[in-house]
Amino acid sequence: MYFMALTASLSTMMVLLGLYTIIFQQQYEAANFFVSILFAGIFVLSVLGIKTRAREDSIPIKN
Repeated sequence: MYFMALTASLSTMMVLLGLYTIIFQQQYEAANFFVSILFAGIFVLSVLGIKTRAREDSIPIKN
């Protein structure tokens, strides 16, 4: 439960950071924007992988 709340807050912070980049820093070139999008995508994929791995580990094994 705590872990899922932590990942949700981290992903929310990443989304807010992306919005900040889009709105307030439009003077940067498009390459910088695409690099930040790429890192955000990698972060989201890693969070989803960690979530599914934790869910698989938490399933009890029935004999």
